[in-house]
Amino acid sequence: MIHLSSERTRRLVGRLDAGERLVESLTELCEIEGVRGGELRVLGRLRRVEIVQYDAASRAYTPVFEGDGPADIVVLSGNIGHLAGATVLRLDGLVSLRAPVGQQLVSGQIKEAVVESCEFVIDWFEDVELLRHQDPKTGYPQLGVKRVEVEGAPAPAAAKPAPTPAAKPAPAPAPAVERKPAPVVERPAPAPTPTPVADEKPAASGLSWADAAQASEEVDKGDKKTARREGVAVPAPPSVEEVYGDADFLADLPDMKPGDVAEHPKYGKCRIMKVEDEEFIHVRLPNGRISKLSLDFFDVEPGGEDDR
Repeated sequence: MIHLSSERTRRLVGRLDAGERLVESLTELCEIEGVRGGELRVLGRLRRVEIVQYDAASRAYTPVFEGDGPADIVVLSGNIGHLAGATVLRLDGLVSLRAPVGQQLVSGQIKEAVVESCEFVIDWFEDVELLRHQDPKTGYPQLGVKRVEVEGAPAPAAAKPAPTPAAKPAPAPAPAVERKPAPVVERPAPAPTPTPVADEKPAASGLSWADAAQASEEVDKGDKKTARREGVAVPAPPSVEEVYGDADFLADLPDMKPGDVAEHPKYGKCRIMKVEDEEFIHVRLPNGRISKLSLDFFDVEPGGEDDR
């Protein structure tokens, strides 16, 4: 076996017009392009064709078919080489001929043909040359290959030696985990719940805002007698002067009258039923209950509307 691999391949695609000679035209094209070795494929129709086969016994080509077409090309391919310094094409084909007995298939080597309409593809190797010579035993033109230096082609890079893998260090042992006992959390003893005294009343001046709000909420939710029975004294709400330090603040309050709507931060929109001394208002809550509210614990702004 003789073979070489090509790393630089080019391709040429074209067609031949009616009346051109197939073998002569393709041979001339290969000489113009400088093709020294390649592969050729053709398809189309021929007007006239001459097909031969090599006879090893007589060591000569014998005719298979010679005549006019039309001859449709089924398969036609070959290669391009050099023989005694001349460009030589070997084209083997299978054509379909119209004969008196009907359509016939004829195969062999295309010695000559006249084109009706043909297309071709040539792939040639810039770095490999195909050389033909006659076999002394059979007389058959054998194929040989030769490496050709191509100008401008980069020199093949030398193979780099495989890097020696570095030895992997042994894995370090995992550090010992010191387990510490869970800390003991001392929880303080709950403070004793003071026993409420029924008759004892806290001083109004020592009452915080949170205590006053809680007391007001308990009074609104339940009965005053129940609150007193449980020992919760209802403190008197601080006056406006104690809260704001300015008695003229009352002049800045909006003019309220029964029928207006007040927006309470907890209960929502309430209908004013009565205004008492500009310090308290009697309102109807959204649940229908009447409640007395102090103006010291929420802001009143005009412009509210009841959308119920």
